[in-house]
Amino acid sequence: MEFLETFIICDWMTDLNNVDNLNKINGINKINNSSSVNDLSNIDNYNFDICVVSFSDLRFDARTINLVETLVSLGKKIVVFSISNSYSKQNSSSKNNLYSSENSTVKDFETKILKNKNIENIKNFKNIIVDIPHNRRMFLRWISFLSSVKSIIYKFNFRTFWVADLYSLPVCKNLNSKENIKIIYDSREIYSGLSTLANSNFRQKILILIEKYFIKKVSLLVTSGEMDSEYLKNFYNLKIPISEIKNFPKFKEFVKSNLIREHFNIPNDKIILLYQGVLLDGRGLIPIMKAIQSTDKYVLVILGEGNFKFELEKNIKQLKIENKVKFAGNIDYDDLHKWTCSADIGLCNIEPISFSYKLALPNKLFEYILAELPVLVTDLPALVEVINSTNCGFVIPSENTATDILNALDSIVNSLEKYKTNSKNIKNNFIYESQKEKIIQLIKN
Repeated sequence: MEFLETFIICDWMTDLNNVDNLNKINGINKINNSSSVNDLSNIDNYNFDICVVSFSDLRFDARTINLVETLVSLGKKIVVFSISNSYSKQNSSSKNNLYSSENSTVKDFETKILKNKNIENIKNFKNIIVDIPHNRRMFLRWISFLSSVKSIIYKFNFRTFWVADLYSLPVCKNLNSKENIKIIYDSREIYSGLSTLANSNFRQKILILIEKYFIKKVSLLVTSGEMDSEYLKNFYNLKIPISEIKNFPKFKEFVKSNLIREHFNIPNDKIILLYQGVLLDGRGLIPIMKAIQSTDKYVLVILGEGNFKFELEKNIKQLKIENKVKFAGNIDYDDLHKWTCSADIGLCNIEPISFSYKLALPNKLFEYILAELPVLVTDLPALVEVINSTNCGFVIPSENTATDILNALDSIVNSLEKYKTNSKNIKNNFIYESQKEKIIQLIKN
């Protein structure tokens, strides 16, 4: 399979149209243009200011949601191509896997994402969803997504093309016929050093080749932090402008809530440790589990899903801590804040198992602060900088022990109100709205 993947990647470098051949080989239905047009017939015209392509489910993609909401609030007309793993069951009568606002589920989502019932705003936002079965290999889901977007994107006219991740970058190949398009690439993490590929040098090198090739077509690079910008500038010897948009959440008022405690029937004398995000190796969850094995003081609550969940469940069983760990599954981003507010301590103890993780500055850190939670982090440079400048949490060594973790948690609990107050006082420094002027300039320039 690795040989086949290599062949296809090389094919992208010359002609993305050949991706359809791989779809046929692997039983993925090719989406023909005529049926795509039928599914998108509710779009009265195909003229937009900005096209965003994201290989993600927007319901759980905070970074893209915040960008889209901001652009729409600025009066921009936006079309977004994204994926979903669930619409197919609700729409089995559809002739293919493309859905837009004519589908009631998507229409409800479009209204919800805008958090604004203003009809003009809703008209300015269209979300084209590529529905891909989650049980396929990630590589095949990726190919299906690219092929689906390719089959329809040529119908749209836009001035700015926002690539929300590396996996969407090959779509640039299909823009050759469009003139004067500004391509903005949001490298939201260091794809040349992903944790998920830490044990696969071959696949990691393939991603580097893709990024190195297609980044030449980019007008502007966006990253989530200064360290990422400096690294990518040097790694690819870039001459293009680079700007940072931090993974800050949009402002929301603090919600006094016992949602988690009531949902899982957690006694009031227990401290709720919260992790929210994708379940992957290196997120610090297993060290936390090992630490709380020896105490009845803490309950770990996990919001999110991911391929690492099986490994986590195996460790829970081995450690015999089934009553100390609770899984809540994926929470829609619009509902996430009230869940976060109902915890006691936020966890961001990332393990430096990859270069991307070493530079990590994830949105969960700022979502915890917005919810006025104290935070436990590891001594990674970007995380330490935030904690040292705000005193809203505690830093532990990356190579930590159960004792290190428990001592840190106990220190936070002993000064819980102080840390919560510190988070409350500085949370407005880390909200997405503070970057609005920067986003305006990125689009304008």
